Amino acid sequence: MEIDFEKISKCPYCFSQNLIFLFKAKDRLTNLPGEFSLCRCGDCGLVFQNPRVKEKDIGTYYTDKLGYYNPPAKQTKQTVRTKAKIFLKNQILVNHFNYPLSKKTFYFFCLVLPFKRWLKVAGFPEFKSNGSILDIGCSHGEFLEEMKNFGWQAKGIEMDEKSAVFAREKRNLEVSVGRVENCDFRKEDFDAITMRMV
Repeated sequence: MEIDFEKISKCPYCFSQNLIFLFKAKDRLTNLPGEFSLCRCGDCGLVFQNPRVKEKDIGTYYTDKLGYYNPPAKQTKQTVRTKAKIFLKNQILVNHFNYPLSKKTFYFFCLVLPFKRWLKVAGFPEFKSNGSILDIGCSHGEFLEEMKNFGWQAKGIEMDEKSAVFAREKRNLEVSVGRVENCDFRKEDFDAITMRMV
């Protein structure tokens, strides 16, 4: 199987030509052919694949073997570690992102300060009451469902049809199939737009 790649000479976000090579790796998830290089923009910090898989071949990496549409079953009994992670995440959301989950406390504000960046990187937006959010590449909707439970009006878009069907049927989410470029969203439709692992 031949996969075609295209070299990118400018950052896809800020168009800077100051690109820094990071590393190269094989696809250990699907074991499909090819080596994948990541680089970082020296100006805005965006990390992206370069060269990247050409658009005509991107569907090759959406295989049933990966189970995008079939998330792992939730554990019925949570470990102490899982409970601690959930507690820390909720405290960060309350103290740094203004989510109305529990009362703010100065003690926890200080405790979770070092973890704030971790949650920002994970794609959590600042809370907005009755806010609307679009998750691009929402997969089977786990993150989108969490946002909906926090009170966001949540919509998603996903290229893998089985994942979108799972999100709609099992999680009762509004998820479209396709590319974001082909959607008729308006700028004012959303208060936050997230892309996680896209």
